Amino acid sequence: MADRIESTIDAIHAGAHGHLDWSSILEKTAKTARVERMTLLIFDPENGVLQQTWPFDPEGLHLYATTYAPFDVRIERALSRPSMQIISTQNLMSPAEIAQCPFHQEFVRIYPDSWHMTGLSMRSGRILAAPLMHSSARRGPADEEQTKFLSIIGPHLVSAYQFRTATATLPPKASPFEDAFDAMADGMVVFDMSGSIVTLNPAARTLIEADGTLRLVGRTLSCEDRASRERLALLMGAVLRFQAGQTFTLPRPILVKRASGAMPLKISAFASPGANRAQPYGVLTIRDMAKARLPSAEMIRQVTPLSNAEAKLCEALLVGTSMSAYADANGLSEHTVRTQFKHARGKLNASNQAEAMVTLMRLCGS
Repeated sequence: MADRIESTIDAIHAGAHGHLDWSSILEKTAKTARVERMTLLIFDPENGVLQQTWPFDPEGLHLYATTYAPFDVRIERALSRPSMQIISTQNLMSPAEIAQCPFHQEFVRIYPDSWHMTGLSMRSGRILAAPLMHSSARRGPADEEQTKFLSIIGPHLVSAYQFRTATATLPPKASPFEDAFDAMADGMVVFDMSGSIVTLNPAARTLIEADGTLRLVGRTLSCEDRASRERLALLMGAVLRFQAGQTFTLPRPILVKRASGAMPLKISAFASPGANRAQPYGVLTIRDMAKARLPSAEMIRQVTPLSNAEAKLCEALLVGTSMSAYADANGLSEHTVRTQFKHARGKLNASNQAEAMVTLMRLCGS
């Protein structure tokens, strides 16, 4: 046991100096502890929940941070306990609460290895740092040896996180390109490998504050609309998986429906190298389609295999015309218009209308 603890501490300190990424550090810790999932959770009232986890799962981190963390009673109750205490789901919640808890009844259905939680609560005022071990209901809660291991390793994980955060080099925004970054008409959001925002430009902040379409949950970007929120999580997750070497293509842009009913927002994602290999970043660009130059039917016809009728229909859909309104204006039945669009969507290899519109904007350079 002593040898395993020592080798884990060595890996943690290597990570503190940027020689290993957080997923690798937590993988080493989880495998030594013989648990299914390992998370480092940081909470403070200003930034909300920040997390690192193994297995690497950016979509799950985004889902928890935006949908479940604000209502997770375990965080507030851990803050009420003395520091350096072992906490668990069982000593923070009653069986009746667990049975009615959205996290356990919804999130755990997707991530069953999160059912049991055992952690070390380390707090300073209203700030909580908690290394957490997770296991499925089948595996059961942490045993005495795993709990002892956590009490030894936990402070090293938190110290490494604090050191790495304090010495992290910011992405290009802090370089001579700062003025250009701030002056861009499109919103720009830079986020780290946990999905937490590192910086954003004034245009992004304006779009977030505009009409409630986008919102910040702590330091995580989210959408008010659930379907859009899920698409955004998948978009950000795909970029982070690209940065982690798990995929080799960047995701296509998405359209986000505006709460005001105005033209949608187009969100594109890119990968940005960090100052060193262990600290890459993701970048989102957010474009207000009401201010974008929309392609004409003629341009659509030139760059796609669509017919004249299909191109005219898509031009109308891009400016927000409904299919029924287009049918009335052109003396067609709605069935005919929907059939036309089905053919157009097939030619664009798009699974739905939103994806077809994004594809057209990309092909036309808008």
